[in-house]
Amino acid sequence: MEKILEQINVLVQEKKLTQDYLAKKMGISRSYVAMLLKGDRVLNKDLIFKFAEVLGVSVEELLNSSAIKDGDFIIRTRGEFNSRLARNKMSKVKVQIDDYIRLKGIYENERIASR
Repeated sequence: MEKILEQINVLVQEKKLTQDYLAKKMGISRSYVAMLLKGDRVLNKDLIFKFAEVLGVSVEELLNSSAIKDGDFIIRTRGEFNSRLARNKMSKVKVQIDDYIRLKGIYENERIASR
């Protein structure tokens, strides 16, 4: 999430938007916007969608920005995985994410090479 936050902050600065403006457009308080931009609060998917809308970019552009292409992703979960079943399911999700990222890189390289 740190890389997404970096990209959001870059876009806010480029577009010279104020925290008050962001707060009004997103329907949240200015102090909450400040905490989000500083990384004191965790961005959830709804907030990412709202930031993308206010910044005038697609969510895909926000997530696939040059600032995060080579970055690592952090998976944050709620609660603990006490049962073996829950731990196994989480392991499978991690493998699927790794596969997706690896395959995405392969196809992007093929697309670039074919141009």
